[in-house]
Amino acid sequence: MWNTLAGYLLFALLYAVLGKQIPYPAVATIAHGVAVTQAFASQRWLVYHSKGHWLAEYGRFHLAHLGLFLVALGCLTGLVEWAGWHPLWAQAAVTAGAAFASYFVHTYFTFRKTRR
Repeated sequence: MWNTLAGYLLFALLYAVLGKQIPYPAVATIAHGVAVTQAFASQRWLVYHSKGHWLAEYGRFHLAHLGLFLVALGCLTGLVEWAGWHPLWAQAAVTAGAAFASYFVHTYFTFRKTRR
């Protein structure tokens, strides 16, 4: 829950500060870039208690989040441009969906246990 809340609050803060100067997809991209490293650290140590090679996991984490981010950015744009939602409401919905999907991606890809 922390990573979801932190990521959304970061987007909301950046949108409040930069939303008039740059488009919301750019705000989402900046927020993603900042939030992903914090999310990796907390998930690696607090959620998965991983003892795997941190650099390999960091790479998989970024790869997984890049895929999730591209889908989320498409959904965010669709909700704002086609459904007429406010960017903050749309981001809240997208963040919830991405959090659900990320659990499975990180369990079975990023922090998967190697079989011996």
